Order: sequence, then C-alpha cells, then structure tokens
Amino acid sequence: MRRGLSLVALGALVAGAGAGALAAPPPLATAASGWQVDFGDQRCLAIRRFTVGPTAFTLAIEPDVDGRGARLIFRPERAKVSPGRYRARLSIDGRQVAERMTVWPATSTGVLMMSGFRLEEEEAPLPLAAARTLTLQSLGLSATVPLSAMATVTPLLEDCNAGLLESWGFSRADQARMAERPKGRVARFFRPDDYPVASLRSGAQGEVAVRYTVGADGKASGCTVRMTSGDPALDKATCDVFDRRVRQIPAKDRSGAPMAIIDVGRISWIFPGF
Repeated sequence: MRRGLSLVALGALVAGAGAGALAAPPPLATAASGWQVDFGDQRCLAIRRFTVGPTAFTLAIEPDVDGRGARLIFRPERAKVSPGRYRARLSIDGRQVAERMTVWPATSTGVLMMSGFRLEEEEAPLPLAAARTLTLQSLGLSATVPLSAMATVTPLLEDCNAGLLESWGFSRADQARMAERPKGRVARFFRPDDYPVASLRSGAQGEVAVRYTVGADGKASGCTVRMTSGDPALDKATCDVFDRRVRQIPAKDRSGAPMAIIDVGRISWIFPGF
C-alpha cells in the first residue's frame, strides 16, 4: 500500500516528533450533523461534522474515481498544530492505511489535516460503504470516527464521480464498457529535480489534483489541473511530467482490447526540511 496521499510526495518527507502521542487509544467522536454530499464540478465529497471532547471538527471524504483509494480531510475548528508533515496513524476498521499526515493552512482560519490511502493493484479492496470506523491518531487530532450511513452515501459519491468523468469527456457508456483500469504507478515518473527552482526559492508547496487522458497506447496526455496548489509553477510542473513522461498499461474494454479513458491523480510537492 502506498501510504499517505494518492500518488506521491516529492522531495524529503520529514516526520514530526511525537511518536508517544500515538500510544493512547483515541476517544470516540460523536456525530454533530448528518452526512452531506458535495456535488462539485471538480470533486465529490462526503462531509460530516463531529465532536470529540471539547473539540469540533469536520471530516470530508473524497473517494478516488476507481474506488481504490480516498483522500481524507480533517478540519478542526481549533487546531494548535503548525503546517508540516507529521507522523500519524490512520486506520479503517483496524486496518492501518496511512502513517503520515500533511497539515496545510486553510484558505481562511485554521488548518486542514490531510491523509488518505491508495491501494496497490494486488491488495484486497477496502470498500468504504461497508466500513464501520475510521481512527486517526495524530498530534493535532485523535479520534475514532463512526462511519454510520456510509452505505447510503457511497452510491451518491459513485454517481457523482461518474458524472464528473462524463463532464470531462468520458461517457457513461464508455465507463460501463471498461473492464480493466490502467495499471502502473504514476509516482515513478516524478523525480526530485522536477521541483521548480522558483518554487523552492519562494518556499511554495502544495497538492495538485489533475485529470488526464490515458490513451489506448498507455501514454498520458491532455493533463488539466482540477485543483490548484496555489503556485502556478507547481501546477505547470505537474502537468509537464504527466504529458512528457507518464506511461501506463492501458485500460481494456470487455473484449480485452485497449481503450482510452480519462483518469485523475494527485501530486504533493513538499520540499526538504518541511
């Protein structure tokens, strides 16, 4: 399993201190609202507010379009943790899926604590619809979150993701025709020297979410940024690598023939010492 975010973090990943903070069993969070599904034009989120002791936080779950992973965003209403890359433990029904968490400043006050998982091709599925609990143990927030009603929310997220792909040019008919998704780790095509010099000098970091076409020959093309890192150079560098280097085993249709599809991915740019 690739730990952390969906694809890769470039540069040195520096773990925060505090291994002892992961030892105590986390308290059980209480739902403070129902699940809401955000049908965005670039991503699909299930959102719910929770409380654990005096702390209130919002959890957003963004499943990958192929169901092999998810991005998880925790937004505590009062968080005393600095941006950085920290040791953390994220488990779903007791199965550990990540060991790091990235903390970014939010667009307004507070911080966003981001983690997630991405299953390797040979790993057994981890269906969120059947999951009962999600446990986070970290310096900034520790809680066991009940995932009740995810079985109801998951079909809505799947339909939302199918609608996104359709709006990007991958029709629902072609989605249904696809029997196998592309194979091969996109992460291996990214190198530390891809980090833009100007971004290093300015201290720019961030996560870039993209969509791109995987052709019937396995070549990536047409990369488009769907969520910016906030730094144009990082956004451009991400798509440059996709369009110049990324190659995968192409998707196959139900007859076994290669077919072109639209896929999505995320890249986290983190420079040494952060």
